[in-house]
Amino acid sequence: MQSAPIESNEPQISVPRPSDVYYSENLTIEIHKTLLPKVESTPDTTAKPYEPPYKKWLTYYATDRASKAKNDPYKQFSNRIYKGERSYQLGQAIVSVPLNKEIGTSAVKKFWEIKNDPYKHTYLVENEILKPVDFYSRIQQNPNKKAFVLLHGYNVNFANAAIQTAELAQDLKFEGTPIFYSWPSKARLTGYLKDRKTVFKSQEKFAAFINDFVEEAPQDLYLIAHSMGSEALLATIRKEFPKNPKLQQHVKGVIFVAPDVATIDFRSALQELKDFNIPVTLYGSEKDLALAISEKVNKLPRAGYLKPLKDLVDLNGIDLIDASTVRSDFLGHALSPMAEDMSDVMGNLSKANQRSRLEPVNFEKWTYFNLPSFKK
Repeated sequence: MQSAPIESNEPQISVPRPSDVYYSENLTIEIHKTLLPKVESTPDTTAKPYEPPYKKWLTYYATDRASKAKNDPYKQFSNRIYKGERSYQLGQAIVSVPLNKEIGTSAVKKFWEIKNDPYKHTYLVENEILKPVDFYSRIQQNPNKKAFVLLHGYNVNFANAAIQTAELAQDLKFEGTPIFYSWPSKARLTGYLKDRKTVFKSQEKFAAFINDFVEEAPQDLYLIAHSMGSEALLATIRKEFPKNPKLQQHVKGVIFVAPDVATIDFRSALQELKDFNIPVTLYGSEKDLALAISEKVNKLPRAGYLKPLKDLVDLNGIDLIDASTVRSDFLGHALSPMAEDMSDVMGNLSKANQRSRLEPVNFEKWTYFNLPSFKK
């Protein structure tokens, strides 16, 4: 039975229609805004500013590619040899890299994807050719006096060289200046023999750039060569290091990743570094299908294919890293999977026996190291 309403002699008060309604279980309490105390809002000083899920990397470059009058940064350089007053051109390239890119992988869009998405793709944003005075003054503005120069391999165009450099810098968490040297590769799978002729033509130009760099922007410098680009780096080591004291002083490390060079030439060139106490690291793999094919084409063992092993492990002053178990591209020939270990090479653990991730392997009277895959 329902209770009778309680009568009251108190005057009835008419309450305006509420603008806010608060519900508490079965009870509805209506409160008018004018009856609520005024609360002053205070700014949240702890809130972090918005950060986009990608980073735009500023990279620098030297190239002996001929330039074209194009606004599209992907088409600004051709695969022809530059024939200007200087033997090479200088510039800067901005590359967008997603922050969620896994270390040791590439985030370049697949051929079936129509547009670059900064949230998931790495791509070249813009490119600018610079005068030498501007190039070196901008590099000198970086308070971290450290740089690396990447020499790319065969079948790589200018844009991909810039992308490789930015992705490597991000994987390395590099705070110095990322630089690449782009020689005019045909950027075609069928262009292997033409690329081999071209990289030999670019050797002197790369050497000229490195000599100019240590003169104009002296700082700690790491030289990194991938695949066929190792030919140009070996020529620079053989011809320039013995006669240029500034190279001996400023180059703090030389890194070869899957070098597509004859083992006998590799041995010969590395003899030139033995008196300068410059750490040298070679990453190779017995599962590198690209180098297996190269060995058949060139009819000579390739240093990056780790054959013959005995001709590599006995080189004094070189750290030989077997990366056969590291996951790579379908050819087992990629640069990026070595990034995690390379960050230590360019840090305070330049010698392989200092790095706990490496597994020492005894071979006759010498020792080389295995690099386990960082992916489970």
